[in-house]
Amino acid sequence: VASGEYSWVSAVRKVLRDADGSAVTLVGALTLSNDVKMAALDLKESESRLRALFEGISDGLAVLTPTGQVLEANAQACEFLGYGRADLAEASLLRIIVPNQVVDGLSLLGRAAGSGKASGRIGIRHGDDTVIMADIDMVRLPDGTLMCLMRDASRADGVKNREAQDQVMEALSRFSRALAHEFNNALTPVMGYAQLSERALAEDHEVRKYLRQINNSADRAAALTAELLTFARRKQGSADPVDPTQIVTGSEELLREALGENVELVLKFVDDAWPTRVDPDHIQQALVNMAENSREAMPFGGTFTVEVSNVYLDSEYSNAHPGIRSGDYVCFTVTDTGVGMTEDVRIHIFEPLFTTKEPGEGLGLGLSTAYGNVKQNGGHIEVTSRPREGATFRIYFPRASGDPAAL
Repeated sequence: VASGEYSWVSAVRKVLRDADGSAVTLVGALTLSNDVKMAALDLKESESRLRALFEGISDGLAVLTPTGQVLEANAQACEFLGYGRADLAEASLLRIIVPNQVVDGLSLLGRAAGSGKASGRIGIRHGDDTVIMADIDMVRLPDGTLMCLMRDASRADGVKNREAQDQVMEALSRFSRALAHEFNNALTPVMGYAQLSERALAEDHEVRKYLRQINNSADRAAALTAELLTFARRKQGSADPVDPTQIVTGSEELLREALGENVELVLKFVDDAWPTRVDPDHIQQALVNMAENSREAMPFGGTFTVEVSNVYLDSEYSNAHPGIRSGDYVCFTVTDTGVGMTEDVRIHIFEPLFTTKEPGEGLGLGLSTAYGNVKQNGGHIEVTSRPREGATFRIYFPRASGDPAAL
């Protein structure tokens, strides 16, 4: 350029011909493209950060094709499966699944590729010829590949299950948040330059339709990142004590709307309920999410009950639930008269992307979001259920001192 500095440029040229088809002259244009080049460098840097996150996460992660071919696997996945990177590279997940569960593996891949997410428990032939049970969560990425998170199913038992559940949800939250931000960073210049290019062309220019396709694809990717951010978002709870009964009564209209006409709503409150320090909006959202889940468990109607009580959790309970101290707690008990759930479903019910719905009918984020809201506010949630006997959720928050603030 005139200043003597170097600059990246894009060149467009066209040969003009006369009526006989002979070349007459060559016309062209040079456009400064420093911004495009810098966007490419920024994208490369984003990819490096995602690579570090991919390798640093504590659970096994792999990137698969929709048919199960392993494209990439982190060190934790290699260790968990008992295979080296070279062994896993270009291998198929179906080849290491125990023979009697290959159909289940195909179903898992199909659900993930079709609806965007899938979860299941699969038997894996470990590299040392033993069989391990793996809990698998798959999410379809914008380019059509599948992100596969895997962990030892034995961690789903007893106290280890509760600890692992917190770790998995936090890990998925961090990864989802980082992935969404990096995708947004990469999408911004793509969408911007595509829109600018479309405006610079005549309305009937053939290239405009290709630019519109780029914009449409970018919009779909942006919608995906918005969903990831909704799941991953974290907010601090309120510092002021609140009356738990006011949270429930203030949610009554939303709960009735979520339950529909066929489900009866029953509210029960203890006299002089203790105050607790929570964000009322978070608890309201958790209750509404549980109401929506219960409505689907009662397709022919039933009863949904929310009860507020004061309880004391003793040392025996505390020892069985790491992170929960003995003492006074406010308890929200949520009960439905629905179809209930099996033990296998119960131990996975709060995991993100886990759902018993048919493919395409839901993301499986409702109860995991409720779980996250409770945890963000220093609470504890548990569920008891049996098939055909409904379900009961108990949410505990520590008692707070001071007078509750008006809502």
